[in-house]
Amino acid sequence: APAGLAKAAMARRTDGLVVHMHSALDEGEVAQGFTVGPGVLTSVAAAQQSDVLMAYPFSNCSDYVTVDPSRCQSNCLERLQTVSCCGVSEAALPPVRKGYVPALRWKSPAGNLLNLSNPVMACAALDPAVKSCFDAQAQLVSQGLACIEGSIGFSSSYYGFLSRHNWYVDDGATSESQLSNQESAGLQMTKQCVWTDTEGNTREDKYGQACQSPGGCTSSTGGNNGRCRPASRAYCPPRCTSTSYSVQSLTATDLSGSAVSVLAGNEMAIATSAYLTAPDAVRRIKPSCDALVALGQTPPDGACFTDAQGRAVVAASYTLLNMDYLDFSETVNEMVEGVPLSTLMGTVGGTVGLFAGISAMTVLEMLELLAFLVLAAPMLCCGAWSPCARKAVEPGKEAPRDDRDKGAEQAAEVDRLLHDRQVREVLANFKAIAVRRQATPSAAAG
Repeated sequence: APAGLAKAAMARRTDGLVVHMHSALDEGEVAQGFTVGPGVLTSVAAAQQSDVLMAYPFSNCSDYVTVDPSRCQSNCLERLQTVSCCGVSEAALPPVRKGYVPALRWKSPAGNLLNLSNPVMACAALDPAVKSCFDAQAQLVSQGLACIEGSIGFSSSYYGFLSRHNWYVDDGATSESQLSNQESAGLQMTKQCVWTDTEGNTREDKYGQACQSPGGCTSSTGGNNGRCRPASRAYCPPRCTSTSYSVQSLTATDLSGSAVSVLAGNEMAIATSAYLTAPDAVRRIKPSCDALVALGQTPPDGACFTDAQGRAVVAASYTLLNMDYLDFSETVNEMVEGVPLSTLMGTVGGTVGLFAGISAMTVLEMLELLAFLVLAAPMLCCGAWSPCARKAVEPGKEAPRDDRDKGAEQAAEVDRLLHDRQVREVLANFKAIAVRRQATPSAAAG
């Protein structure tokens, strides 16, 4: 069986390269690449596409973490392997932040201090024990016991009364250099509750939460209790804005004779210049025999190429790749709200008005009535019909002071009217009319 697998693997191999396009922030997908063979001129027309997502709570993305999730997870694994398998301390290699692993200040066997962007380079990766340790750490990550998602174990609210669990939130971060509150809380954890994938870790309420002992990792589903392991988290949200590339057209033709001659001449010229300073170096492209003879050199047999030999090597092992955009346009896929707030309010208002007969004017009128009731409350409580109204004076009892004051005021008003000239004239006319009416029936009877 192993021999058959090896034969099948060899059958799949072809000469050339596998080219896949990606941005500087992600690792791309090799499976989506294309093959470029030797001795071929390949022309590729590519298209660019941008995907724009809305931030929390509409999607699980971040505006301030620019590393692709796959690269971020790889950085976390490399840091875990270096600390666990290579004798590097936690203090010498801090945890991954914003998706990046800090550079490791490492002293080489020769005594030189180096800054390693990939900390695994400080390990003896060919040592069987180190390799076995690497595999063990990778298995922990695949089982969900290490480098778990940084959002797991956290709940984040939105709109004041709703919340989402295990979602990334940028709260507290206003730039790419600042950590979010969620990532800061994760970095402060020393131990966390974990379950494996086969144990149903995504169904456990305490998965990813801080713990002090295994007793704090009780199962919420009735299964096995979790493990309280050293915290290992990878804060790797997808980017809210990402760019991808796709191949729109691809053509391949054999290299022309002139192209092969130009490539061979350039490569042999470079090799000739290098030969003069380091003649014993091993090179795939050897210097030109004619050029060395012209410079007074006598190279040993097989140490140089003729023009024909140089062209043959270039035609068998070199390729040309031309890449360009298909056009100067870009496809943008942008997430938008399915139902904006204004549309939602209009729909709810129309439905309530249709079935309950309530409109915005009705609500305003009810508010107006409520305001009037509030303003009229003192009058309603202390008006003439209220319990605190003044009672009538019973016979034989002295009227209250305010009633006597009102009687005096009314008498003064009547006296003033009786002394008014116009009022007296009106009263005199009324009296004369009354006398005439009384005299008229008597005269008719006589």
